[in-house]
Amino acid sequence: MPFPTLVTASRHDGGVAFEHAEDFTRTMPDSRLLETGARSHFHWLGASLDTVSRAVRDFLAA
Repeated sequence: MPFPTLVTASRHDGGVAFEHAEDFTRTMPDSRLLETGARSHFHWLGASLDTVSRAVRDFLAA
């Protein structure tokens, strides 16, 4: 049984390629990919915090 999944990723992440998140999203039914725009893997540091926080709240409320 698939569960809704929110995948977050940044094209600027030096540790995990964005393509991994895209592949993960393609292979998981009922998943959604959020491109954070963060300057690194740590989306909670910097300007993307509000965008990601809002997206997570919306995802959990749905």
